[in-house]
Amino acid sequence: MSCTKANKNTNLIKKVNKKSLIKRLLKTEAINSISWPKEMKAISSLVERFPDPIFWNSISLSFKLNSLCWLLSDKGRQFLNIEYKKYKLGSDLVSKNEVYILGEKNIDSFENSDTLKRTSKISTRDFLNLWPKAKH
Repeated sequence: MSCTKANKNTNLIKKVNKKSLIKRLLKTEAINSISWPKEMKAISSLVERFPDPIFWNSISLSFKLNSLCWLLSDKGRQFLNIEYKKYKLGSDLVSKNEVYILGEKNIDSFENSDTLKRTSKISTRDFLNLWPKAKH
C-alpha cells in the first residue's frame, strides 16, 4: 500500500507535541493568558509548513515570544526559513559523514612492495607508471 503525501504529512504532524512546543517557545507570563485555540492553530500551520518533527524538537530560540503569531509574520517566516536551512544543512552534513576503515593489510602490502624501496629520485613519468593504466 502506498501512502499519499498528505497522509505522510499528517503522520509527521502527530509526532510533534504541540502543547509542550508552545510552552517552550512562549514567555512564562504569556502562557497564563494566551488563547490556546489561536496558538494551536498557529502551531498547526507552522508544523504543516515545516513538517519535520526533529526540527521542531530541536529548535530553540534565543528569545521568548508573546504569541506564535509572530512566526507567521514576514519576519517570523524569514527567521524560520533561516533556522530550517541551518537545520537541514547540519543534518545533511551529519548524514553524509562516512567512516572509512583502513586495514593494516592494505598499508603493509604497499609498504612491503619494491616500489617504496627506491632511494634515488624518480621522474614524474616513472611515478605515474607505478600504477597500471585504466582500460577503457
